[in-house]
Amino acid sequence: MIAVYAWLLLTADPVAEPLLDAPPLDWLTPRAPYGMDITLDGKVWVNTNRTGARDDYAILANDLYKAVTSGDKYRKVWIRGYHLRNANVTYRETKQLVTVDCQRDTIWVERKVYYSADGDVLANDGPSASEPVVPGSIGESWRDAICADGK
Repeated sequence: MIAVYAWLLLTADPVAEPLLDAPPLDWLTPRAPYGMDITLDGKVWVNTNRTGARDDYAILANDLYKAVTSGDKYRKVWIRGYHLRNANVTYRETKQLVTVDCQRDTIWVERKVYYSADGDVLANDGPSASEPVVPGSIGESWRDAICADGK
């Protein structure tokens, strides 16, 4: 019986390590004071506010890395919103493509998609007009993360 067990162990495929679709963790970790989420597809999202809030927001880690290390004037990222605790909305999740002009301190949403709890698309809209970043808003936390100098 032991021989059969040993043979099974030797011939079995090795357990695949989960692959993260993210920038280097030593770059990412200090930029995630509110933690990170990993979705089933291996994508890493950097939380931009404390989890457990009425609306939780996170920036796609790969986009954040490209935005910060590029030094470009216009920085584009995908932002996921999770709205489980917000009773004022009929959708569960949003994903929006956001561009920040770091020099002019403005932000605009190029595309926003609204999802049901089942993952079905409920609606989408965009683009929106460019607007100044409002102090104390979630947009300010996005701008702070996206416009940080972090090569």
